[in-house]
Amino acid sequence: MRTSHLALVALLGILLITGGCPEDDDDDTTINDDDSGDDDADDDAADDDTTSPAVEFVSTTDDWIFVSAGVRHSCGIRSDGSVVCWGCGEGTDEGQCTPPTGPFQAVATPHGWHTCGLRQDGAIECWGSNLMGESDPPTGSFDEVETGTCYSCAMVAGDRVECWGVGEGDLTDGFVGAVVGLAVGAAHNCVRLHDRSVSCWGCSNGACDPPSAELVSLSAGSNHNCGLVESGELVCWGCDESAGGEDYGQCEPP
Repeated sequence: MRTSHLALVALLGILLITGGCPEDDDDDTTINDDDSGDDDADDDAADDDTTSPAVEFVSTTDDWIFVSAGVRHSCGIRSDGSVVCWGCGEGTDEGQCTPPTGPFQAVATPHGWHTCGLRQDGAIECWGSNLMGESDPPTGSFDEVETGTCYSCAMVAGDRVECWGVGEGDLTDGFVGAVVGLAVGAAHNCVRLHDRSVSCWGCSNGACDPPSAELVSLSAGSNHNCGLVESGELVCWGCDESAGGEDYGQCEPP
């Protein structure tokens, strides 16, 4: 089981890097190795240490009530409940930017190539890639939906979490208990319980080893997590390289 789980996490890591679940088409693009005429331009670029300001794009309308940003696409909900998605350019469109009609109360954009939305009645609909069943949600009424790489999870507050997609390993095992919050990373899941403790599963690194602190909110990154303590302190975990994590400073809040 351990070997199978490690292989699954490695696969999801590759999918995250390459952009998601679908098998990539053969890339016939060739790189021109002829550097003639480019040396002066490269030298000029290397000598220019000027940092350009970040580019901001502002919407042309002001009727948005919800937004979710994924790795390669984003979706928002307008005041009438309709979902609009953008960012699915050439070679990245698996239908994740083509939502169904009708009102939604929340939408989740993942690390991959699908999107899930929560209807006003708590039903879930997903669209886009379905290579591993990530767009086949269970029936029923839910309070929250979150998406990972090639899988998704939804929460019924105070009762359980159900997950679907990636049909191997414990990533989609779900959770039963007094859950009040759900956070989904690229390939791991965490829940915040009624007593403010945290439980995580699906990890191959320290992201599934939460602190003993009581948290009032919780957020999952690709391979790490951060939570807010009632006293106002922040705590993050999952970046221990000795446990298979990657440390870029993301677990060291100021």
